[in-house]
Amino acid sequence: RRNAMDRLILLMEAVNDMELKLGMTASERWHPSHPRWVEMSKYMKERAYKCALDKLELLVVQRLFEMEKLNMRGTAYKLRGRLLQAFQRRSRAVQTAVNRYNTAAGELDPPGRFVTFKEVIELTFLGAFELLRFARTDI
Repeated sequence: RRNAMDRLILLMEAVNDMELKLGMTASERWHPSHPRWVEMSKYMKERAYKCALDKLELLVVQRLFEMEKLNMRGTAYKLRGRLLQAFQRRSRAVQTAVNRYNTAAGELDPPGRFVTFKEVIELTFLGAFELLRFARTDI
């Protein structure tokens, strides 16, 4: 309890110092209906969505390259075993990334397109990786 109270006081002092440096008064503080709050909230949701999309793209491309290496001629038996283990771990990571992406897409206004794990896993070569391209509408 004491530690939490000390941290609260420390954070309140930091906020007060920042307000003094910026020349803000208590009436200028942001609240949930403040226009800047709404703007920043929208920005943070879009940023979370784009970060989730970037992570999902990264994992899918890594998975595609691992799958390509797994199917190459001349891949040694032991290396193939290690690649299979990495492939399974990557599949779990892709599942988590899909869940995070869908959560972030649902928080957008209007909501973004949801993808399923099955849609992502069915990508078998890099040319088919246009699945998430639609999400880059602002680029």
